[in-house]
Amino acid sequence: TITLEAWVNLYTLGEGNNVYVVGKGRTNNNGFARENQNYALRLRGIGGTARVSFLFRNGKKSDADYHRWNSSVGFTPGTGWHHIAVSYTFGQPESLQGDLDGKPVGGAWDMAGKTKDGPVVDNDELWIGSALGGSPGNTFTGLIDEVAIYRHAVAEKHIDDRYRIDADQPAVPEA
Repeated sequence: TITLEAWVNLYTLGEGNNVYVVGKGRTNNNGFARENQNYALRLRGIGGTARVSFLFRNGKKSDADYHRWNSSVGFTPGTGWHHIAVSYTFGQPESLQGDLDGKPVGGAWDMAGKTKDGPVVDNDELWIGSALGGSPGNTFTGLIDEVAIYRHAVAEKHIDDRYRIDADQPAVPEA
């Protein structure tokens, strides 16, 4: 089980783009498989919004081995700070919990869909804000703060309580 969370202030995000908040593997470092995505918390551009996205590659190394979950709602880039989180137990695809600005958000698996497979596991680096050797298309444009990685499920109430902001903030639509 893993829980990933961060505060993000995303300036821009193109339609269909995936930018990394934090990811383990897929660095293009020498000595590691090129497609070794252990896990990643990302933002995906869909319909002019930044959606919370979780990605991993299963350890089977087949043609259909990337599993991605995207939230059904997002925030508009350029609107200030937002809190994002995901919690997932590998092998239990229904366990994924997404959170945006103190509220649980629904979503759906795409690419290879749901799986009971575990992730690629190796000793590649963990990167914040980029992947794929620093590819501009996957590099976060903005600010990232308070990245946290837990090796257990964090209670939804704890994640929701982390969202505290004093300034007026655009509301996230209900799922």
